[in-house]
Amino acid sequence: CQEGATPVYSGATPSKTATAQYTYTFAGWSPNIAPATADQTYTAVFTSVVNTYTITWKNEDGTVLETDENVAYGATPSYDGATPTKDATAQYTYTFAGWSPEVSYVTGNAVYTATFSSVVNKYTVSFNANGHGTAPASQTIAYGSLVTKPADLSVVGYTFGGWYKEATCQNVWDFNTDVVTGEVELFAKWTIHTYSNLTFTSQDESKGTVSVTGEKAEYQYGDQVTITAKANDGYTFTGWGDDNNQNPRTITIDDNTPSLEAQFIANTSTP
Repeated sequence: CQEGATPVYSGATPSKTATAQYTYTFAGWSPNIAPATADQTYTAVFTSVVNTYTITWKNEDGTVLETDENVAYGATPSYDGATPTKDATAQYTYTFAGWSPEVSYVTGNAVYTATFSSVVNKYTVSFNANGHGTAPASQTIAYGSLVTKPADLSVVGYTFGGWYKEATCQNVWDFNTDVVTGEVELFAKWTIHTYSNLTFTSQDESKGTVSVTGEKAEYQYGDQVTITAKANDGYTFTGWGDDNNQNPRTITIDDNTPSLEAQFIANTSTP
């Protein structure tokens, strides 16, 4: 370039490689171009713009909860939506615990996914005495855990047969293997006592007879019978072989009911 002439740059527009933080635009030369008076070096100068990025917030199932665009490099992104939720299951209840990865300043496009802590659900196990006796206290049991077996119930006139999953007592609850997966109501099974060897008869039918109202081949606890002794001519009814000589006599059957025989004695003649 001749002295006094103004130099002209005729090459390609200078460029500067962008970084994650900045994009650069050619802004001119340093120093400013001036008529030549001596050898001179001009250096390209650039303006910079802070880059922006897109931040995406997702729920654990992949659902997009919020998209933040044009977030500047170096800024800390902020989620502004409703608190993420996760549906409870029979086993767990979930609570929002934060984001993965941990939220940090912006260095590029980023996706944050909601994370959740879990608590094992607990359920009430109740006991139904199923019409007899007093039921044990209910228990609160964690999902997947065993129920503590209560003491067997005891009721006069019935035999306790364990705990069942329904009132009709079709499926027994196995306290060694069955686990809680929801609310549970267990039902007591009862078998009523039966008596097949009870008889109400006359000690000697030549002396008198016995009629039985409500007679059965097999009695159940709580059944009622009325027994009536009738002496034959020349005889008198004296009792049933126990301390009760009521006649007729109504009996409510229970575990202590004995077989009874009507007893008679011959009438004595008065001289």
